[in-house]
Amino acid sequence: HDVMVVDPTLNIIVDRESGEPLFIDFGRGETIGSVYKTRIKTFMKKVLALLVRSVAKACYDVAARFVRELEETLYEELERWQDEKTADQKLAVAVVGSSMKWQEGIECCREIWASADENPFRKMFKDQTEVLPGERKLREPQEIEN
Repeated sequence: HDVMVVDPTLNIIVDRESGEPLFIDFGRGETIGSVYKTRIKTFMKKVLALLVRSVAKACYDVAARFVRELEETLYEELERWQDEKTADQKLAVAVVGSSMKWQEGIECCREIWASADENPFRKMFKDQTEVLPGERKLREPQEIEN
């Protein structure tokens, strides 16, 4: 146990020397409402809190590049998720025009990423708008080629 330290705020156990996470307890979440949305929100916030640790001591250029790549990857995944679920939804005639859980999940991820309070990278780069510019939009869903 000499190599570990517990971060009670985030419910994680990290290596004392490197700061690398060894165990993450996502618990039951922190918000009331949709269990699905609560789980996504809790997961997203904890992962961002862990990722910010990895660049907290890095030089500005490395940290900025990391954050831009992270945002690019996040939006690529959200767009892929949107494309897959939109294709699935087109096959299910009964759900046309209704809001789906996956849409809640995508919106929840976008809200957290855009939030100055919930995204630790926005706090870190609050004065450098070139690193994290304003809110980013998802592109329109595209057809998936099989």
